[in-house]
Amino acid sequence: MVQAEQNIRHTSRLIALRFAQTGQGLTEFALMLPVLLLILLGALDLGRVYNAYVAITNASREGARYGMTHPTQTDAIKTQTQQEAAASGISIQSADISIQCFRYSDNSSVACDAASHGDKIEVRVEFDFQFMTLYLFSLPTVPISNATIMVILGGAA
Repeated sequence: MVQAEQNIRHTSRLIALRFAQTGQGLTEFALMLPVLLLILLGALDLGRVYNAYVAITNASREGARYGMTHPTQTDAIKTQTQQEAAASGISIQSADISIQCFRYSDNSSVACDAASHGDKIEVRVEFDFQFMTLYLFSLPTVPISNATIMVILGGAA
């Protein structure tokens, strides 16, 4: 009889210890969950910022590519740039796109209306990226920009 009581007490202690360990694991998980979620959001943000960078790079290339043959049509260059960015899910305002033309010989700035064959055109795109993780902490946006320079194939004679 004494042996049976000791077995019951031993079994009771094991059950109590098992429940205590389960509670400990749940507490540790609850403490680590916010850190793990922050790391996950950070990884997602890195993917999003890379996607935005590629989108504005492609947009500046598309604008410069159009500007190669139509350097005097700055509004159309901006429209081409905005459409390329919009195809990737990035909304760019016309004010965030700058267009400059340069002489080939000395890199001096020239009006795009006066640019001639062989000169260079630069299309620069700027975009303010909002990280999800920084948004949670009410931090500002991060500026991303890229420029593309191409040789003008059309233009004034």
